[in-house]
Amino acid sequence: MQGVRCWAEIDLSALRHNVECVRGALTAGTELIAVVKADAYGHGLEIIAKELLAQGVDVLAVASPREGAQLRIIAPNVRILVLGPVLPDELDLVLRHDLEVIVSSLEDLALFETADRPVRLHLKMDTGMGRLGAENGISLGELYTRVRAHPRFILAGICTHFAAADEDSTLTLEQRKRFYQAMKALPGLDVSTLLIHADNSAGLDYFDASGPCNGVRVGLALYGYPPSSVERFNHVSFKPVMSVHARVGLVKHLPKGSTVSYGATVRLARDSRLAVLTMGYADGFPVSASNRAQVLIQGACCPVLGRICMDLTVVDITDHPGSVARGDLATWMGSQGDVSIDAEELARHAGSISWERLCGVSKRVPRVANEYCVHTQKSDPTMK
Repeated sequence: MQGVRCWAEIDLSALRHNVECVRGALTAGTELIAVVKADAYGHGLEIIAKELLAQGVDVLAVASPREGAQLRIIAPNVRILVLGPVLPDELDLVLRHDLEVIVSSLEDLALFETADRPVRLHLKMDTGMGRLGAENGISLGELYTRVRAHPRFILAGICTHFAAADEDSTLTLEQRKRFYQAMKALPGLDVSTLLIHADNSAGLDYFDASGPCNGVRVGLALYGYPPSSVERFNHVSFKPVMSVHARVGLVKHLPKGSTVSYGATVRLARDSRLAVLTMGYADGFPVSASNRAQVLIQGACCPVLGRICMDLTVVDITDHPGSVARGDLATWMGSQGDVSIDAEELARHAGSISWERLCGVSKRVPRVANEYCVHTQKSDPTMK
């Protein structure tokens, strides 16, 4: 891909490694539900989904029916669960692409009752998230009764969502207790035929193998960022799957007292050597990281100077030990040699979270599977 100024490399070997790490932390017989919503957390749905299928993952989760329809083209034979609510004009996508859906209310059921074919449903209980789900065990029971009585409804699962699994163990355990109690009150429930899921990546420390849960929804950990609070992951090292790179477009010298970029937020305290990089906030490098973030050039950290622009970013290379030149590789998420900048570090500089930084890499940045990408610190990627 000659001429590409900013690109993301997707390390499929890292993804395979992370899948193995997650599976190693799960109890035998627990279903891995791989979350690939938001274009696989910004990594590229097609690249990620194909590799997950090759690794034997057979339940994938998305945010909307439209995402599910896109995924069905890639994955014709797997279970696809839509985690978000279904709008009336999305029902046709659910039916045509055989998507499984979440039910939170009687209003949801009323929509699905208009379907002319069977619909696979997951009843959701709100145990403390305050977002989707039936509000309490009584309303969950009402949904359950209605689903069992309808000839075209197939009960495929029951679920909930933890609000603060990486921060509040007391709340998480209480949510699980409410969930279990609500299910126990459902007459004739046979959990062995259903996918029962409550845990996300952060909730795995509280996974109860003796309970009814037999599935976990894992997103961020698959992409190399497990919650640091999860003790199950302490003995393994996850690997970031995405790295993002640009190139040095121009090297220039400015005298002491010069201002840099929009708003003149920086006035140089010394004669300086600067590199103008072919990346900006339109690529996903956040404005909020201006004058705070760093990038890697030839394995050395170079601080951002001034406001990050739409298509360009200026960094200070005055103290760089090497000879930086036009065309050099500039990494704003990833590694060069032994030095790394990950999504969590970038998020700290931006006052954000790692989820947002990964999803924020824009659509104009091509995703390239790593086995097709060959580059050095002095070159751009080339597709073979």
